[in-house]
Amino acid sequence: MNKVNIPSLVYNQNQEDVISCFSQSVDRDSPLRKSYNGFWRRECLICVDGYEDKPNADRAAQLTFETAYWAYKHVNTLKYYVHDRRGFLRRIFRTVNIFLWQKRQESIYRSGLSSGLVVVFYAGTNLWFGCISDFQILMFSTSGTDLLYPRTAADNKSILARLGDHRYGLVPRIFPIAAKQECTLLIISGEIMRCIIQAGLINTILNHDRIGDSENMVSDIIRIAKNRGLGSGSVSVLHRKAPSAGQIPHLILT
Repeated sequence: MNKVNIPSLVYNQNQEDVISCFSQSVDRDSPLRKSYNGFWRRECLICVDGYEDKPNADRAAQLTFETAYWAYKHVNTLKYYVHDRRGFLRRIFRTVNIFLWQKRQESIYRSGLSSGLVVVFYAGTNLWFGCISDFQILMFSTSGTDLLYPRTAADNKSILARLGDHRYGLVPRIFPIAAKQECTLLIISGEIMRCIIQAGLINTILNHDRIGDSENMVSDIIRIAKNRGLGSGSVSVLHRKAPSAGQIPHLILT
């Protein structure tokens, strides 16, 4: 079984940075990318899954990533959203959804063009999340491990939804969490997610003495998934280290 290992936009190694990220995508049996991850200006993490069992999965993933990236940069310039984080994220998801739905009207995409998306950014001392479709998001810190998404019964609707399937009715899961201490955020999608969760390997891989070692965390998860014969999906690890005295994190919308 041929597996193509494609590193994505990766982390910044400047030791003075407060926020770092490492992402990796793996696509099975095809050189076409179906998962995209990007970390823009140490502000915004975008994770996309094109779903290999859906038509035009590679093109859906690429268009979703490019449109979400463009929407984030554009909407972030609008003063209206400075104090409306939920509206900010809703605007991004609505922009991507409408764009994919419109592309589906073209003959080459009528068989399908859908995707899942996670957008994460900092605002003050909070992390803001926008999620649609089947991802797993966990946070590790010195106080323990928290499953952030899916977390409640209200998440069921967003887990089953796909960007581009319908013009109206998209309900992304949007929520903030406090991130005042050193913490590590893990976002997994695809077969890699199901492999790791079902095998109960999260605590083994991400024990507390390795919090902050983003690149090795991702490498371990990819290696375990490959050893189990699974090779589709993506892994992103976002780490925030506690700022030293007088150090101000590089944040969005402060």
